[in-house]
Amino acid sequence: MEEKDAIRNWKNPITGDYVMEVFGIGPCNTIGQIKEHVKNAILDGDIPNTFEAADALMREKAAELGLTPVK
Repeated sequence: MEEKDAIRNWKNPITGDYVMEVFGIGPCNTIGQIKEHVKNAILDGDIPNTFEAADALMREKAAELGLTPVK
């Protein structure tokens, strides 16, 4: 039960607003794909639960999807 609560209360270090800001895009399904990819990587233990690791993975996934940072 505590594990389910921990997952329910868990906050992704990458927000949709941050993704939109970095890549200069508006709300779209791609943002959800990127956030889901980062979330799964953290919960599966593939990357640490840090902003830096999440940001690096976000940029990697976004590049796969054809996005380029605007800043």
